[in-house]
Amino acid sequence: MAGIRILDENQNVILDLGTRLFRLLTVQSIGGSNTGAATVIGAQGTVRAVGIPTAATGEPPAITVAGSTVSWNYGGAANRQPHDMYIMEY
Repeated sequence: MAGIRILDENQNVILDLGTRLFRLLTVQSIGGSNTGAATVIGAQGTVRAVGIPTAATGEPPAITVAGSTVSWNYGGAANRQPHDMYIMEY
């Protein structure tokens, strides 16, 4: 089987593109604020988000998806690791 599989820190599959293709909706740069959210308009499939670090150090954000809203939270960490958040649907 070929594809992309992304796991969380507990080895749970959070995105498996082995059988489905995805459509990139937007890329959101995060890292300056402790918390934030982006609402996806016009998504027709399941919304997913993946954070990619843009710096080598710092605390990563927790990224959650609820319906069409993607949120991030650094939990008050003082040393935040900037990320680009790729929001997609599949």
